[in-house]
Amino acid sequence: MGPVGVRRRDTAIVRVKTSSGVYVGGWFDVEGYVSTYPYERDIFIAHQWRMGKRGQFPEPIHDSLGVWVPITDDCHVEWIAAPPQKEEG
Repeated sequence: MGPVGVRRRDTAIVRVKTSSGVYVGGWFDVEGYVSTYPYERDIFIAHQWRMGKRGQFPEPIHDSLGVWVPITDDCHVEWIAAPPQKEEG
């Protein structure tokens, strides 16, 4: 299923490996945006995380206002389900 199915999901973690091999990613929620045909493919990740060289998510970038990533044929986009929240108590 393409980005239409992703748009229906409320929250997810997204990791993009760009054509140059650099990882970009973060928390995707209703503030994020995915564009598809007939427009250029790209994604806006409103809650950007610092990324490790192998695609790890070490920490959020607290002062980030988001990141816009063009999605080319050489990119790899991965959607990861949010981990379940632990109940405190």
